[in-house]
Amino acid sequence: MGGCAVCVYDIYGDAVEEYHADLAVARQRLQATGVPEDLWPVDVLAAGQDGKSAGHKAKDAVDDEIDRLDASLKAFLAMERALKKKRVGASEGRAG
Repeated sequence: MGGCAVCVYDIYGDAVEEYHADLAVARQRLQATGVPEDLWPVDVLAAGQDGKSAGHKAKDAVDDEIDRLDASLKAFLAMERALKKKRVGASEGRAG
């Protein structure tokens, strides 16, 4: 059962990272066009208040989801990530 090519949590992490990056772009565009902050959508306004990067926020969101899993699923996910890291390392070793 191990060795999944793509884990649902990896897909989720990518989607969350893209979402936070899009929020950062929205903030920049709203600032550039001079839209007052009191007219910004709540999600866009809240996105810039903690000073974290989009990638850091995405990692935090994925980590929060993983923390909610039961112990056996966390262990399975950790094993899958270790196998993926090992495969990536092996393929990079052959390419070099």
